[in-house]
Amino acid sequence: MGEKIGVLDFGSGTVKALIAEIEDDFVNILGFGEEKAKGIERGVAVKISAARKAIKNAIKLAESSAGESVSSYYVLVSHPQIKSSNEKTALEISSSPVDIEEYHLEKLKEEIKKSAQESGYEIIHVIPRYFILDGDKYYEPLGLVASKIEAEYHIVKLPTIAYRNVEKSINALRYKVNRLLFPAYSASLAVLDEDDLESNILLLDLGHTTTGYLLYKEGSPYISGVIDRGGKNITEDLAQVFFIPLSEAERIKIENGYALAALVPEDEEVAVQDKEGNTISVKSRDIAYIVEDNLRNIVSDVLEALYKKGVDIENEIDEIVLVGGGAQTKGIKELFEELLPYKVRIGKPRDIATFHEKILSPSYASLLGAVELIRLNREYEEKENPFVLPKEEDKEIFPEELGFVAPKEAEKEPKGLFGKIVAFFKNIFSED
Repeated sequence: MGEKIGVLDFGSGTVKALIAEIEDDFVNILGFGEEKAKGIERGVAVKISAARKAIKNAIKLAESSAGESVSSYYVLVSHPQIKSSNEKTALEISSSPVDIEEYHLEKLKEEIKKSAQESGYEIIHVIPRYFILDGDKYYEPLGLVASKIEAEYHIVKLPTIAYRNVEKSINALRYKVNRLLFPAYSASLAVLDEDDLESNILLLDLGHTTTGYLLYKEGSPYISGVIDRGGKNITEDLAQVFFIPLSEAERIKIENGYALAALVPEDEEVAVQDKEGNTISVKSRDIAYIVEDNLRNIVSDVLEALYKKGVDIENEIDEIVLVGGGAQTKGIKELFEELLPYKVRIGKPRDIATFHEKILSPSYASLLGAVELIRLNREYEEKENPFVLPKEEDKEIFPEELGFVAPKEAEKEPKGLFGKIVAFFKNIFSED
């Protein structure tokens, strides 16, 4: 029998729970469940009783379909104050070259965690980018020799208050939180492979109230973050423009929303219920204009954030991969291809043993990627008491993300289409 693990997506649109079995290199999805989220906004349980009920129902559905339960969960949280940085450290091993051992890398990691600590934040990921061995750059140092190791790591942090409140929300239901994970990073492990990372890829995780982003450069995470905008903005705009209930706005967004208005017939109409219960007709193209405008703003905000962090967004992005519930919006690929000078594709999880095709959709990419991350690090040992919050000093030293083998840098062809998008990207080139 393999190890049974649980993953929970602490989403503001839908709470998802998944139970899987890991045995050697084999992963089997045993069950899943989802529940409409209530009381959760931007990775925070703003109404704790409603949030707990949604979490409990999602877990019970997963347990029912799996035919068994687990006592602890890895939890995915997207919060607008998540921050990332690339930090360097060094370790003098000896006066002459010696074999590099695992404990050398653990020492490096512990040093970088100490130096990257920040009041008010918890480190949730420490991802190796590359290593310098006596002046030469490598990506897999084990088995090599050196007298000095330098390393760069991608660090992802979550506000301490958000971290603790997520733990408390789930501990109150008598489940343990193994650790918190950044959904955009875990999703990348489900939808990208080493061949993909020959290019610089920007992954967008289109959620209900937030959009997470992660830029891979030289085969490893380079910049990551979250913007405070998502599918809920579309719903709210539809409700306001057409004067209809939020529930009706959400329905037409899902059923009739299209990301590129120009592709919607001008005379097509949709019947909706207004706030007084009357049936009215709205033009499908008007719905599409609202969807399109919001998606333009999302990608604009992400590229603006990257630009402010020093990314040459004309030449340092080759492809955009879309995951999350918003990635299933009809016409979104066509919209982004029209707007952007990059390749665009929907990120579908690679084939995995599962009884339900729904699992292989972009909305489950972060959960399946989390399972893959856990599989890569399955030497992690469970704590004895699953119902007690761990003390600060007892937190696990997780054998962190193994990552991808980074390719050598390749010369990139200049893109000539960038002028199409400069004007609408909020004049980002004119800002300090």
